[in-house]
Amino acid sequence: MDLVSPIVDVFNRVWDCTVKRSDPIRHLRENLQSLEEAKRELEAISRDVESNVSQIEEQLHSRRTNQVKDWLETVDRTLKEVEDTLQRGDQEIKTRCLGNWCPKNCCSTYKLGKEVIQKLFAVKELISKRRDFHVLADKLPPAAVDVRPMEKTVGTESRFSQLWRYVQDHSVGIIGIYGMGGVGKTTLLKKLNNKFMDTKHDFDLVIWVVVSKEVNLLKIQEVIRTKVGISDEMWKQRNNEDDRAAELYKKLSNKKFVLLLDDIWQRIDLSKVGVPVLDKCKIVFTTRSEDVCNHMEAHQRFKVECLSPEVAWELFQQKLGKDALNSHHEIPKLAKIIVNECKGLPLALITIGRAMASRRKLEEWQHAIKLLQSYPFEFPGMEDMIFNALNSLELKSLEEPIYLFGQLFQKPFERLTLGVSSALLKLLLLLLLKLDWAHNHSGDPEIESALKRGEDLGLALEDDGKLMSIMTGLGLAFAVHLDACLQSGLNLLRTNVMC
Repeated sequence: MDLVSPIVDVFNRVWDCTVKRSDPIRHLRENLQSLEEAKRELEAISRDVESNVSQIEEQLHSRRTNQVKDWLETVDRTLKEVEDTLQRGDQEIKTRCLGNWCPKNCCSTYKLGKEVIQKLFAVKELISKRRDFHVLADKLPPAAVDVRPMEKTVGTESRFSQLWRYVQDHSVGIIGIYGMGGVGKTTLLKKLNNKFMDTKHDFDLVIWVVVSKEVNLLKIQEVIRTKVGISDEMWKQRNNEDDRAAELYKKLSNKKFVLLLDDIWQRIDLSKVGVPVLDKCKIVFTTRSEDVCNHMEAHQRFKVECLSPEVAWELFQQKLGKDALNSHHEIPKLAKIIVNECKGLPLALITIGRAMASRRKLEEWQHAIKLLQSYPFEFPGMEDMIFNALNSLELKSLEEPIYLFGQLFQKPFERLTLGVSSALLKLLLLLLLKLDWAHNHSGDPEIESALKRGEDLGLALEDDGKLMSIMTGLGLAFAVHLDACLQSGLNLLRTNVMC
């Protein structure tokens, strides 16, 4: 009995080992099925992760964490290996003897069976690791430069080269770009911004801020803080302008930056914003007034002039297109007359060029020239352009709107009548109300009396509801100036426009 026990024990051990060793062979079919199911689950999870992280990266300016990146790469590699294993496993099952139950080569089948088990374990481990992701992507710091969309420019190369030389000059810290509305100042500033995208430089940040007429310091600070990467939580803790300015100043003092301010109308106190004026940095702004350049203490003033006749013609042709230009042999001659009427103003050339691009008849071009020479407000797209341009004027007396109004329409002012156009009246209203004397002289008995007379003038036109509010404003503006200085000029306007 003592001799039998060791033999039985050895036999059991050999049997157990044999059975265990045979598991990869015996359970190959089941393991392949489990591996196929696990593979499909991992593929679905991987697609979800890739979709979610891509959406976060795109919408929240973030980048996937290294953990997520490595996991996705491992998943991709593992799935390819699993697919190969499954194909070989399927082939092995199909080539078995005795109804696909007996392997032809136990050794190779055993190795394949072990490989299937290992791949199944690897896939399940990857599925488990997905549950460990607490963060899919980390927020990125703002890009050094944000590209500004812009159309193709014509005739700006020489002026931009000069501006770029100023930017490269270490002795120049503040640059003021000035010129009338529509002349191309913002386009030049956009070109400067985008130059930093494709040019090697040593600036940490290029910051673009649109200011406009009504200065909003909080809005300017908000744009800058986003660019320098101050978090929402930290920003909320700075609950007044001074605290926010101090935080911005601290951040910007450690950086070499370019600050681009578009369309400023008055001096901006950079210290109140939180912008340090440092030798290593550049501040470039656009404005319609050279006085603003002085008030901003610009080291260089850069005036943007209207285009030369040659460049204006090139720009107009670009916007017009060859089809319209060549549709009649007389059209090029008429087109040059229109270009001359635009006086080299890029915005006018672009607006009118686009408007005429679909015009093929000679009569349409002749009519367009008449409109531009007599009533430019009636031309498609010109009303907004003219209002925007006139809105930049800093008028100091009533003579200026009278003169400008007459000059704009190139005819004696006394020939204008009420029936010409509501657009003309809106234009004159804009020019007159820019003086804003009623606001500046509120409380003055003579002005109050004039205001009352202005209301009476407006009430006289009740039969035309569309022009009622406009004419009330005109009457108010006229009356405000009645007691100021230009009695004769006002009488002329009242006689010829308001009768």
